[in-house]
Amino acid sequence: NDALARIERTTEWLTANKVTVVATLSSTLSTPIVVVDASPAAWILFSGRAERVGYTQEGAVRTETWEGYDRVNHVRVRWLEVSACRA
Repeated sequence: NDALARIERTTEWLTANKVTVVATLSSTLSTPIVVVDASPAAWILFSGRAERVGYTQEGAVRTETWEGYDRVNHVRVRWLEVSACRA
């Protein structure tokens, strides 16, 4: 119940700041994750506090996974940035 309440508070905060929530992930073994749409609003909210936690590359398409942390609710906020690379 605690994790669900934290996810709900984070979702409300993100929505109030014009960030679109795509999915939520929760487990009893790890910190809850809220997945959001990549947008300038997400970057603004986590300016200077976002970190790249992984990437994949298939051909000329590179997908980077970025993550910020809602310190108030202890929820990770994740989004994907897709870009085309020159081969």
